[in-house]
Amino acid sequence: MSDHYLSKRANWEAAANATGASLENAVAGGLRAFLESEYPGQFEVETHPSEFKQIYLEEDRRRNPGTYLKPTAPVAGDIWFDEARGIFMTQSEKGRPREAQCGFVPDVKIKCIATGRAYYAECKAQNDAGNAHERACKFATPSVIEAMQRKMGISYHPIGYLFSGDLITKKKYLLELELCYGFKREHMLLWPKTRPAEPLATWFEKTIKNLIV
Repeated sequence: MSDHYLSKRANWEAAANATGASLENAVAGGLRAFLESEYPGQFEVETHPSEFKQIYLEEDRRRNPGTYLKPTAPVAGDIWFDEARGIFMTQSEKGRPREAQCGFVPDVKIKCIATGRAYYAECKAQNDAGNAHERACKFATPSVIEAMQRKMGISYHPIGYLFSGDLITKKKYLLELELCYGFKREHMLLWPKTRPAEPLATWFEKTIKNLIV
């Protein structure tokens, strides 16, 4: 193994271990450093991508076409589809239209520049209390997965589940994670609290890369 490889790996580790970084920023930083090192110019990584922020409305409009016409005199709470802009709008309490927010925002997005295909990751960590892992369960439901696939125009599984903290050290959580997310076990990553970058790189190579290139 060359010194060059080891120096590059040190950069991955530094990005993933950024002191004080939130979990999603540590994941994105580690992946970004790895990809820029090993596949320069081929992939993009971002946090909190916004393309699904109206997906609940999009799916309802698909099932119920014609129900999102703009009212003649909108009142607060009305929602309609703006054909010219291709987005949903709502009337605010102050009487002004604004972009509607009714969907979800995954934590991390990895995109292949050449193909335009993408993969997302939801990242959750907590101490021995709380239900962060349960809040991620919507991304493991058939309806949400199918909605994401429709919007993306793809057939592969579009999202991974990354957990850290006590979630991956306490047996009660591990059993729950394996049952809830085991249907796509290769898409679940249990990331140690020390945030080593190597598991991120391996996850990308084994699970993500072939889906998006």
